Amino acid sequence: MKCYTHQLSFAAAVAMALFYTLGALAIYIFPHETLQVWSPLMYLTSGELFEPFIGLTLSGFFSGLLQSFTYTYAYAWLLSTIYNALMPGL
Repeated sequence: MKCYTHQLSFAAAVAMALFYTLGALAIYIFPHETLQVWSPLMYLTSGELFEPFIGLTLSGFFSGLLQSFTYTYAYAWLLSTIYNALMPGL
């Protein structure tokens, strides 16, 4: 069964934009606690060294939102196109 390439890509990109927005909101509201939670994910023992450099600007938020949406759409489109090419025609 083939999948709808653009619908799947758009849904994945919207979901990633939502996760990006929630992550940015968490950093804005609780910067220290969020950095403590995400430090092990970045293989850091402590986030205290990077804490002065973590900041959220409006232009940075929209730039990151646009980038995450675009890259996720492109990756999902590529994967679904490859999937459709490998599926036998019905």
